[in-house]
Amino acid sequence: MALNQFAVKLLWLILFSCLKMRIVLYYSHPAELKSVINAPLVEEAKKLGNVKVRWLDELYPNLSMTPEQVSEEQRIIEKADAVFFQFPVHWYSSPPSLKVFMDSVLAYGWAYGSKAVIAGKKFRVICTCGGKMEGYGGEFSASDLAKPFNQSFKFCKCDPLPPFIVFADTDKSTLVDNYLKLFK
Repeated sequence: MALNQFAVKLLWLILFSCLKMRIVLYYSHPAELKSVINAPLVEEAKKLGNVKVRWLDELYPNLSMTPEQVSEEQRIIEKADAVFFQFPVHWYSSPPSLKVFMDSVLAYGWAYGSKAVIAGKKFRVICTCGGKMEGYGGEFSASDLAKPFNQSFKFCKCDPLPPFIVFADTDKSTLVDNYLKLFK
């Protein structure tokens, strides 16, 4: 009897470890065609079977969302295990399309409040900085860029994962491999 229980537990462990986290990657980049870091990374993410990429600037170029679009994005998030935001840093913040997305989709009664449908989901910020790491020192560090996002998702009872920040002086020889590890 004990052997059968052990076998069942082992089987579940093996099956569970084979399952990959379903991730929706919301990509915000108003100058994507000029991107030298983000665009190639996102192309690599698109090749992964467990990642759905949504380019916000292409989907919502007018920086507004209809109620139907909001509902569709909420359904996409509900099906995911994790939500990742990827963007280039603009004046120590995200591009406007990501702000519009958050303001529209993370609504009371869905993301937080009476239902909190996204509670328990994983969340990560991936951002690129045009400057070197040393330029993000002093009173403000690069990891501070993720704090407003992390706090927003903590408010929605989500579990933030460590941010991934790329600088101009980041080692490009290992960048793609390190990036792809985020999606496992």
